[in-house]
Amino acid sequence: KAKVAEAREVEEMATCHHPFAFAGYAAGLAASSWSRSQLASKERGRIDTPAASACRGPNYDAVSIALVARDGTPLIGVVYDPSTGTQYQAVQGQGALRDGEPWTLSPSSGAAPLSFISDRSIVSHPQFDAALAQLQVLASELGQDGLQTTLTGGAVMNALWVLEHAPACYFKFPKPQAGGGSLWDYAATACIYAELGAWCSDVAGQRLDLNRADSTFMNHRGVLVASDRSLGQALLAVLVDLSDGE
Repeated sequence: KAKVAEAREVEEMATCHHPFAFAGYAAGLAASSWSRSQLASKERGRIDTPAASACRGPNYDAVSIALVARDGTPLIGVVYDPSTGTQYQAVQGQGALRDGEPWTLSPSSGAAPLSFISDRSIVSHPQFDAALAQLQVLASELGQDGLQTTLTGGAVMNALWVLEHAPACYFKFPKPQAGGGSLWDYAATACIYAELGAWCSDVAGQRLDLNRADSTFMNHRGVLVASDRSLGQALLAVLVDLSDGE
């Protein structure tokens, strides 16, 4: 019943008369040529932390809704984490809120480890071991207390966990195959990152292509987010080195 109700709600959003397009995997629709696109995502993942401590936990759902301009600029982003009841939101030029309260990021502590947050699929990437080695070196150079890895499922919550566990980062390598998450998995958090002044880009340092015409997937340029801009810039150099080694 819940799935039927959810499908009906998505269908109503997709067909109601307003000057926006709708895109979301539940509806199976792609963004159209309207000036703005409304993007919705519902993700599910299970905690899984190989290469660190083995940790199994309950499923993590996230509901993510965003409004994106034709040029790919995220204008509004809202995410709800039902596992904690936390709501995150941002509007372009108006800052970010966490549970309705103004949200700003505190400076990172040198006593904290550098957290690398990603999904389980990265373990099978040929550059995974090299990436961990590079991140360990980077953690040392930044004066952080080692490297901590948390490999989970779900692009939306991974991006938010980066903000909640600074200093932290999350990235997806580009690949020729379709995948790497869809634009609706990143649109809302991209808006939140912009309002917080955190780092959000592709692996070449360009802004995310959140309204590409040929696909909804993000595999063509990859994704890189970091809890602050200086960390994001340092990670760009790491990813360039890893790409050259492929």
